[in-house]
Formats: sequence, structure tokens, C-alpha cells
Amino acid sequence: MEIDDLKNAWNELGEKSNPKTLSNRTGLKFDSKPFRSKLSKVLIPEIIGGIICFFGASYIVLYFGRLDTFFLRSLGLVTVLLFLVLPIVSITLLFQMNKLGDLSRSYAETIKKFTKHEIRFKVFQKITIGLSFILLIATVVLLSKILNGRHVLSDKYISAAIYAAGFLFTYFFSRWVWRYYVGSLNKASELLRDIDS
Repeated sequence: MEIDDLKNAWNELGEKSNPKTLSNRTGLKFDSKPFRSKLSKVLIPEIIGGIICFFGASYIVLYFGRLDTFFLRSLGLVTVLLFLVLPIVSITLLFQMNKLGDLSRSYAETIKKFTKHEIRFKVFQKITIGLSFILLIATVVLLSKILNGRHVLSDKYISAAIYAAGFLFTYFFSRWVWRYYVGSLNKASELLRDIDS
């Protein structure tokens, strides 16, 4: 089947068919369930991470009074904002991609929009991974003050051990998450691109 025939069949089906499962006599088939399933493999962990970030932000706000210097209060405010904003933006980007699994647009437009949203999400995830290392430092400083009443930096051996363990965990966890997300997004993209199989 040539690309023009595929595009025409996609457009015809978008006008006539149910967006859940699409097929016609030309052999064009698209089932949005597998597409949405691949995206949910990214969406569900993001929602869980968002809930964890919300509880982390709530905890810092709850004990904000224990942060007694301008530096700690500023750090607490920035940390709370990042804990709230990053998951909201990430989940919003994923919901935008999830909406592309129907036939309300032409085939070419759907592929173009999905690719645009996929690139936007991947760039945002790279920024989030970079910010996670900064949030690690900020969270350790804030929690040590909230829990112990003193800075973790006052004992250089303990702070070195905490930061080393935290950086190693964050590095390997971020790598795993990145590979998992990219793999799931690539499979969703393949489902869109291979609808004529």
C-alpha cells in the first residue's frame, strides 16, 4: 500500500469509524488500546512519582517553621515549587500524547503531533533528571534541619556518605527510568507508524 493510499484510508476512517478499533477493506487497522497501554506504562509511574512529590512538598510546608534562616526558607520554597510543578508538567505532557491515539486528525498530522509531543516530553525528562540531583542536595539539607535541628553539612563525614549514596542511587535510578520511558514511547510510536500491518 502506498503512503497516499494509507493517508486517505486513515482520513476516511477518522470520519466514519469508532476511534477504539479501526479497520476497513483496505486493511488499515489501528487499535488504540495497545497505544494507550504503552503510554500508561509511563503515565502510571509518573502519577505515583507525582503523589510522592506532593507528600514531600506537604512535609516541607508542614515543618517550614523549623527552617530558621533565609537560605533554608528560600531553599524550602524552591524545593516545594519544584516538587509540585515538575510532576504536573510531566503528567500534562503525557495526557496530551495520550489524546493522539484517536482518529480526529489525519494520519500525517497525528504522526507529526505525536513526534512533537514525544520530543517535548523527552527534553522535559532530561531537564527533570538534571534537576533531580539538585533536589537531592536540597532535600537532604532541608530534612536534616527539619529532623535534627541542625545542618547535615556540620558533620563532613556523614554528609559525604549521604550525598555519595544519594548521587549513586539517583544516577542509576534515573538511567533505568530514562531507558524504560524511551522504550515505552518508542513502542507507542511504532504502533502509530505500523498501522498498515
